[in-house]
Amino acid sequence: MDEQIKTEWLSRLRSGKYIQGKNTLRQPLTDGGHAHCCLGVLCDIFAEDGEGQWDGSNFFYGKDGGLGLNSGDGILPENLARKTGLEANPLTRGGTSLAELNDDGVSFADIADLIEVEL
Repeated sequence: MDEQIKTEWLSRLRSGKYIQGKNTLRQPLTDGGHAHCCLGVLCDIFAEDGEGQWDGSNFFYGKDGGLGLNSGDGILPENLARKTGLEANPLTRGGTSLAELNDDGVSFADIADLIEVEL
């Protein structure tokens, strides 16, 4: 994985800035904010840099508007996965996906610790 992107992702996961959501990259909250899964936090880096954009729970990455396969289902768009050097649904060494860990309630801080060591 690209080390600069990884460092920023870890920082955001540990920041306390994000509310953890489940089952999708990003979901709206009643207060107008959003909850993110761990992969949605990664997408948010590229949204803020202007390289991608959110459309509800879907994340579009790249100038071609490439949604990527099933990005609304809680995995990365394929073209963003390639850019970051990850799979669309990255796996830990134990074979569990980051999305599964997130949806099972593993905290962002614990997920960040796994990413730091394993990706």
